[in-house]
Amino acid sequence: MTEAAVAGVAGSFAYNATMTLGAAALVRPLVAVDAALMRVPSVAMVGAPGIAAALAWRRQLLVRHAGILLVALYPGFVLAVVLR
Repeated sequence: MTEAAVAGVAGSFAYNATMTLGAAALVRPLVAVDAALMRVPSVAMVGAPGIAAALAWRRQLLVRHAGILLVALYPGFVLAVVLR
């Protein structure tokens, strides 16, 4: 990964954690959810970069079939969150 990609990910995380949540809290108070409800999203947040890194490990490049695999995994994630 280039430094720009890492900076982009870190910057977007910082923005979402501060500005987006702050703006939402101005409109309506945010309620903390049960930690058990966050289990699947938390695992996905940690696992998705690991899967992407593993797919790009050998050639340092995510090829088309790897992208197709990642996109195909997304409906499974959504289903797991909805069924939870």
